[in-house]
Amino acid sequence: MTRYAVATGDHNWKGGAEIMPLTFEMARQWAEEHLDADIYGQIFGMPDEDAEQVTISAKLPADLITRARNKAQVQGTSLTAIIEAALNKYV
Repeated sequence: MTRYAVATGDHNWKGGAEIMPLTFEMARQWAEEHLDADIYGQIFGMPDEDAEQVTISAKLPADLITRARNKAQVQGTSLTAIIEAALNKYV
């Protein structure tokens, strides 16, 4: 039932996949949004403590993240931007 599903006949589908090459920056952005801080650090290195941005890891309800990702896709932005906007409104 994803966009990668492949039709196998009348009303029958099977799973599918897609490999999409990413630039380094796109891969870093994806990792920032999907990996915990330790794994991100192993791959991309830990950000400087003096940097203007930091990477965090948080457990949030799956349905909330799904809604946030959908909103990001509709707005043509990143999950990070959606979370940042929400936190700015809250704090």
